[in-house]
Amino acid sequence: KNLSAIYTGVNRVYDGTAAATALGSSADIVAGDSVLINATGVFSGGVGGIGARNAGTGKTIDVQSAALSSIDAGNYSLVNPSGSATADITPLSVSASYSGGTRVYDGGTAAPVTRSTSGFLAGDAVSLSETAIFSGTGAKNVGSGKAVLVSGITLSGADAINYALTSTSAITTGGITPRALNVTGLSGITAVDRVYDGTVDVQVNVSGTLGTASGDVIAGDNVTINLPGSGLTGGTMLDKRVGQNKAVVLGGLSLSGADAGNYALAGTAGLSVNITPKTLTASYTGVNKVYDGSTAATVIGATGDLVAGDTVLISASGDFTGTGARNVGNAKPITLQAALLSGVDAGEYTLVVSNNTTTADITPRAVSATYAGGTRVYDGSTAAPVQRTDAGLIAGDAVAISQTASFTGIGARNVGTGKGIDISAITLSGTDAGNYMLVSSSASTTGSITPRPLNVTGLSGISATDRVYDGSTAVQVSISGNIGSLSGDVIVGDAVTVNVPGTGLGSAAMLDKNAGLNKSVVLSGLFLSGADAPNYAIAGTAGVTVNIAPRSVSLAGISTVDRIYDGSTVVAMNTASGSVSGAIAGDDLQLRTTGVSGSMADKSAGQAKAVNVSGLSLGGTDAGNYTVAGGSGLTVNIAQRTLTPTFAVLDKTYDGNTGASITLRDDRLAGDVLTLTAGSAAFADRNAGANIAVSLTGLAASGADAANYLLSTGTLNSSATISRAALTLTANALTKLYGDTLNLSGNEFSTLGLVAGESLGQVTLVSSGTAATAAVTGSPYALTIGNATGGTFNPLNYDLAYQNGQLVVTPRPLIVAVNSLVRFAGEPNPAGSFGLSTNAGGLVNGDSLTPGQTAATPAGSNDAAGVAIYALLPSNVSFLQGSAGNYALSYSAGQLLVLPRPPQVGEVDAGNGGPVDLAVTFSPEAIRQARSELDRAASANRFVSASDSPPGTPAAATVATLTPAQISLLLSGDGQRITLPELQKMPLIVFDPQLRRLMQPGDAR
Repeated sequence: KNLSAIYTGVNRVYDGTAAATALGSSADIVAGDSVLINATGVFSGGVGGIGARNAGTGKTIDVQSAALSSIDAGNYSLVNPSGSATADITPLSVSASYSGGTRVYDGGTAAPVTRSTSGFLAGDAVSLSETAIFSGTGAKNVGSGKAVLVSGITLSGADAINYALTSTSAITTGGITPRALNVTGLSGITAVDRVYDGTVDVQVNVSGTLGTASGDVIAGDNVTINLPGSGLTGGTMLDKRVGQNKAVVLGGLSLSGADAGNYALAGTAGLSVNITPKTLTASYTGVNKVYDGSTAATVIGATGDLVAGDTVLISASGDFTGTGARNVGNAKPITLQAALLSGVDAGEYTLVVSNNTTTADITPRAVSATYAGGTRVYDGSTAAPVQRTDAGLIAGDAVAISQTASFTGIGARNVGTGKGIDISAITLSGTDAGNYMLVSSSASTTGSITPRPLNVTGLSGISATDRVYDGSTAVQVSISGNIGSLSGDVIVGDAVTVNVPGTGLGSAAMLDKNAGLNKSVVLSGLFLSGADAPNYAIAGTAGVTVNIAPRSVSLAGISTVDRIYDGSTVVAMNTASGSVSGAIAGDDLQLRTTGVSGSMADKSAGQAKAVNVSGLSLGGTDAGNYTVAGGSGLTVNIAQRTLTPTFAVLDKTYDGNTGASITLRDDRLAGDVLTLTAGSAAFADRNAGANIAVSLTGLAASGADAANYLLSTGTLNSSATISRAALTLTANALTKLYGDTLNLSGNEFSTLGLVAGESLGQVTLVSSGTAATAAVTGSPYALTIGNATGGTFNPLNYDLAYQNGQLVVTPRPLIVAVNSLVRFAGEPNPAGSFGLSTNAGGLVNGDSLTPGQTAATPAGSNDAAGVAIYALLPSNVSFLQGSAGNYALSYSAGQLLVLPRPPQVGEVDAGNGGPVDLAVTFSPEAIRQARSELDRAASANRFVSASDSPPGTPAAATVATLTPAQISLLLSGDGQRITLPELQKMPLIVFDPQLRRLMQPGDAR
């Protein structure tokens, strides 16, 4: 059946490669069937792709090869063995450890440390940095074993994202040594040069005066250099050693002050001494040596000029000289070649050689010869075979060793074993023999003489019958011809006779019972006699041989040892009860089990698996006479191995869910192909905390070697830490107008780091800029944020960081306008020019303009005749209370309107001779009401921004029905009491067409 798979990537820890694995699933698998889909591939970009191998979440995997496995895999065919998936590569945990060093006091707390790291993959571009300081009370001061705090351990470099530090801090110890302090400012003081004497004392001549004293003390340290009184005659060096211009510390100088312990007097500037080496006169004696083939000589020097307590050795080298310089001899002359001083104090001395020659002996070198006896065939003599081992000869020397070796004792020449051998006359010879001496000139050992084989000749017409080995030497012989004469190869002079029996021989014997081909046969009845007969053995009858075939035996009592799968094909064999059957009684025959091994065709677990046995062999003196019949027919049972899984949980940062990232491990055998997967891994609690229980379920094993294992459990438990997530709360940037009070609701902030789906209610926001009186000049004001509460978030899951904001107070818009004015021709402009007004609500917090400020009188307006309109332009006002910086000033122009003088009440012939005479009389009450109405209208000034309406442009008129009071006011002839807004309400009273156009630009009448 065809399967179409969907692939899910398997998360893993960064390993420096882009290799990826994935698991497949399919809805096409018949219910109940066991089919696994395992795939391999690479994270996007391939092996060489940029970032493909790097840590990251949700990384794309190119699935390149997938395969089916498990019991029912053969019933399916995978139609899409490639595809895509996603998985995470989590950073690899690494650590850094530190060891502290030692530095000279410098007034700071910086500490020297040496870093070592573990966990990094070779070749990755990652570097570490850190800050190390001495900590605790007196951190900067001199001391040993001082606490060092390493903090801010960070990773950098192209591959830093692939690693996670197990800790960003560490502790160790280090030391601070005193700072050398050179005293300056002294004059008239000189030190007396001298030869080295092993002391630090220096004689000082004081011939002048003491100047001021100073030192190279670190700025800020409290250290005082205390000078002694006059008449000083002594000083000290830092050490006793030889040297030029060695600093001298004047005796009696001392340090005091809170920081004195951090310094050590190193010298007095300008005061130094020269210490020259002490001369040593040495005599030399040669050292005797054993001959070594060279002329090299060792010489020892001696002197009485050393300072007591100094450690100085005098050694020298030389050569033996003269004819045969390298050879053995007494009082041989030595010529000194080189001499040198060594030891802790050698540098304080100069060596003078008192004698260039001496003598010494070269004694002979010991040589030993050891011997081992051999075995030879009887030859009638006592000469013995021996093997010699030499010790002590120098390679290349012309030396030979010779000796005489003989069997000794009664019957020395005769056959026998363990026979005594005397080695005598061991001598050395050759050009260099005189340089050696033998440890011994004699030795002893043992050897053997074996019987001399004697082949009987002269027999014919005889044949032996071949047979299988039966443990005997007997051979059946067929006699079909004549027996000739008998002879043997006996050594001349030996008394040996070969005795031949009478006719009718029918049997014979071999020299031994063993199996073999063409074995010599000795006719029965043949025997040797004579005084020397024991030194011979009839080896065979010339022309008569027999073939003895090995005897077949069977094996029994051998078994295999069942075991648990261990990844090998080796099978242990139980041969303790092993035996052979079918051997001849009395034969020395054993079954050898050393080195016996068994093997299977494959390593897999299974029952009754065939075993091939190797290494079984027969032992004993008669083993060569037998052969094993048949194969082993053995089987073995290999049980599944228990697979014990473990897992490591990666600590994580709070993310609002219980999902856990794990690394699975197990005790599989090295090299086995096995994939261990888990169904799920989850924290018991999603909230931040330490040692939170983590449960892993649904463990399963797959792969080529999975069938060889049995999982010990399907669930595992551990714990890990969920660290608090970083949450930054930032106060929003706010603005307000000067004079306004800003009420903060607690919602004026933004968040960075809230886990998806969680909310935060409000914060506490505080700023001095929220007050109505907050000035623009103090802006921006700090907007302090804190005390986050409310919402669905839990503060215990976050590391809160507050970022304060700013509150900007902007200038308040303020329109300053010139009061518009209407007057009649012939009336004067107001005294003090034209007054100013501000828009309602423009001035706040008690701020006010300086009283008496006016706009300039328009040129030519004083004598203007009606109708005339002048623009009144204000600028650069000043404040009595408050500051102009708190306002965004704009100016609105006013208007001066000069009208022709109207007829006056009570005048007759106001029309100047016209057809109408006008005379109006008003009661006092009507005038009072008109004035009241005028006062009311005065408060309704209209202000126009200078940007809205250019100077001289009147505002749009508002048309209303005139009241009697307004008419009375207009006709009163008092221009000081008529305002422009009121005038604009009176279009019917204006008879002059020009005035109408000026006041109402849209009116064409």
